[in-house]
Amino acid sequence: MIAQISFLPLTGWALVGTFALIIVLALACFFFIKGLIDLRLAKKLSPMEKTLEQLEAEIQAKKEELSARISELTNADKAVAEANEAREFLKKYASEFASKQAQLATIETNLKATETRFKEASVKCGELENKLNALHDEIGKLDAQRIALQKDCSVLETDKTRLSGEIENLRREIPELETKRKALLEEVADLEVKAERVKELRKEVLELETKVATLKTIIEELEKVKVKLTVEVGKLKADIESLKPENVWEDLHTPVITEAKRQIPAKAINELNWLTEFNNLLRTHGFHFPERTLRAFHTGLKCGEMTPIVVLAGISGTGKSLLPELYAAAAGMNFLSVPVQPRWDGPQDVLGFYNYMEGRYKATELARFLWQADRWNNKDKATAFSPDSLNIVLLDEMNLARVEYYFADFLSKLEQRRGKDLNDPEQRKAVELFLECGAGLGGQNLCVGTNTFFIGTMNEDETTQMLSDKVIDRSNLLRFGRPDDMQEARPDKGAFLEACAGRAKVTLPLWKAWSQPKAVPQQEYQKLLKVLNDALDNVGRPFAYRVQQSVDAYMAAYPDPNDWRKAFADQIEMKVLPKLNGLEIASSPKFTETAGVIQKIIDGLGDEDLKKEFDQASNTDNTFFRWRGVMRKVTSKK
Repeated sequence: MIAQISFLPLTGWALVGTFALIIVLALACFFFIKGLIDLRLAKKLSPMEKTLEQLEAEIQAKKEELSARISELTNADKAVAEANEAREFLKKYASEFASKQAQLATIETNLKATETRFKEASVKCGELENKLNALHDEIGKLDAQRIALQKDCSVLETDKTRLSGEIENLRREIPELETKRKALLEEVADLEVKAERVKELRKEVLELETKVATLKTIIEELEKVKVKLTVEVGKLKADIESLKPENVWEDLHTPVITEAKRQIPAKAINELNWLTEFNNLLRTHGFHFPERTLRAFHTGLKCGEMTPIVVLAGISGTGKSLLPELYAAAAGMNFLSVPVQPRWDGPQDVLGFYNYMEGRYKATELARFLWQADRWNNKDKATAFSPDSLNIVLLDEMNLARVEYYFADFLSKLEQRRGKDLNDPEQRKAVELFLECGAGLGGQNLCVGTNTFFIGTMNEDETTQMLSDKVIDRSNLLRFGRPDDMQEARPDKGAFLEACAGRAKVTLPLWKAWSQPKAVPQQEYQKLLKVLNDALDNVGRPFAYRVQQSVDAYMAAYPDPNDWRKAFADQIEMKVLPKLNGLEIASSPKFTETAGVIQKIIDGLGDEDLKKEFDQASNTDNTFFRWRGVMRKVTSKK
């Protein structure tokens, strides 16, 4: 008990001092932070000032209460000091009491006096112990108050931290608020400008309303003038019609040929049988063409919607111009040969032009022929071809002039026929050619139906122009080689034509029946075509959808689906290999790789003529690849 009494005052003083120091530091920090906040946020934190003042008042009250508690602790310390003195006193007399007790046996005379003093001291000691217990109770109460004050301080510290965070957030929001304030000021300025503009617009609207009223009056007057002018324009149109020459379209309406009267087959004719009979008829009259060439030519015509023109190339005198005429005669088709001139450079050379001096349209033979074949615009049954007739136009030596100059627009119109119903006026309008006359005379629409086929011949020499990729992609190109034995060539054209006069006519319905897609192994050849396109892509010469669609059309139109490999070999010759023209051979490893892929596919097709020509074109002795096509020789032995 005595040891505890000596320890408690020291501990109480240390706790009180520490607690007081913490309170002083906390107050110092709080007033320092408050000072900074007051300086920077005096204007922005006005809503927070009342809260801070209330907190300061509460803190001041707590501080005064704490000072009172400290005074009480000071008084308690004084009482503890007195108790310590009493404890020292007890220690001193306790040792004396022990020594007196040893001498008790010899000092019995003084025992009563000593016992009396001892009892008095014991009473005092009891009183001091009671006081000490009371002080302990008071110290406990003070400790409880100290703990409560510590909790209050902790709450205040939490509030201070929260307020510091809010202050920091407000400090961060200040630039954003300032920016928004500036933006709002700018918007206000803009609105003021717009308001001024609105005032000006109101004035303009009033002025415009006045002008509108004036214009309405003028319009009413103009309407009256319009009625008068309409009457006068009608009179002028009547005068123009009376002045228009009656024979403007006389040339166009003049027939270029007379349609031959041929018998219509009573029943359908087998396509392969017809081709065999045609080949036999040719050979009988001294004309010798490879059967492969005849089938390719026939198939090319059937692909007219996808590839509008068939081109026959080769040296002069091999029958390029003769074959279309003989074919047309055997099938009972209307035929026109148009010799191309080197000076041709525009559509007027193909279809004609309006002659202002004569006041009439100068139509070419081709325009007159197409007019006879136009069953939609030409209503003159006396000169028009029968609707079920088939027609062939031959552009002889078409590359004497640049095909792109004189035939490009025409070729585009032919290509646009694909997938259209020409019996529908709206769809037909998109593919019609327009023959234009002079001012006030209008013009004439001309429609080329899918029953009219176009063929071009071209010699390959220094006087001719090469075909562009645009024309090649839109055509099927066949090449003619020299005959094996020219002694066997004893053609008799007159006798051939006489023999054809009694043959049945190939009509449009029969042609459509022949043109029904054949059942060919589409997946197999398309797989080969993809391999070819990947190989061409390796050297930067791939083909696109047009070539893919042209190949599909040719394969489906080939007369004998069992010979689909020959048909595919034809398309490699016509569509794929020309893409390689101009590529370096010897110094290009990629070309060697591509040529190997193509060679492997050609070997699988079994076309020896194609293989031979490709070997020659891709020979490493050549600097560049130049594809001339397959020269299938004309022979009578097949």
